[in-house]
Amino acid sequence: MKKNHINEDGLSLVEVIASLALISIIIMGVMAFFTTAVKTNDTSETLLDASYVNQRYMEEIYQLADHTKDSERSAELGRAGWTKENSGGERYIREASGYYLELTITGAQPDSTLKNILLKVYRDPQHKRLASQMETKRQWEPK
Repeated sequence: MKKNHINEDGLSLVEVIASLALISIIIMGVMAFFTTAVKTNDTSETLLDASYVNQRYMEEIYQLADHTKDSERSAELGRAGWTKENSGGERYIREASGYYLELTITGAQPDSTLKNILLKVYRDPQHKRLASQMETKRQWEPK
């Protein structure tokens, strides 16, 4: 009587291809996760940097508001590196730390020293890509 012995010690070609396909699917999923994580990290870093820049210059504006008269504001902002825009109203711009800042000061009430202060930080010189924004009301008079 003859016995048929089949050698089952190795893997067939179909098993190897199926294993490679499964590993490829798993690796693609992991790579997609890492790609998303890198993009999220870059976005968070940009937002954090822009927020720090915004906070730094808003503090500078607070100091100017506390130590300068309303009538001296434009000259003091000029000395601090801000350029007044000729767009009507009080709008100033400057570049700082790779960002483009836009400062708008408007009266909260007519004939009042209470001012609306809006500071926007952009990533581009055309002021199209807003990265951060802060707004406050502040008395603009020396203490």
